[in-house]
Amino acid sequence: MEIILTKQLLGALIKNGYHYFLSKTRSADLQNCTIYTTLKPVKVHPLLHRLPGSYQRYYKISQELLQMATGTTGEHITVDLSGIRFERKLQIPYLSKKLFKAKFAKQ
Repeated sequence: MEIILTKQLLGALIKNGYHYFLSKTRSADLQNCTIYTTLKPVKVHPLLHRLPGSYQRYYKISQELLQMATGTTGEHITVDLSGIRFERKLQIPYLSKKLFKAKFAKQ
């Protein structure tokens, strides 16, 4: 299963012990200047000369990936979650009813 890279997903992967991403560029749309990248999370440091399958490089989860998660023009970045089990669930913050009423009440 592939989903788009977000800050929440990146945070959930870090909390579940993933520290690296294998990376492969599948294709590039030259007319629209779009690059399609697939990332595969891994927990251990990969060896550059022994990357599995068609992966060309790897990234350590860092500021660069956080910038990718916020959206980079001209890049379509997905994360391949096949075979990944989350020990902790992804939590999305929500507003309580009281806070919601206080924040959005008609004035």
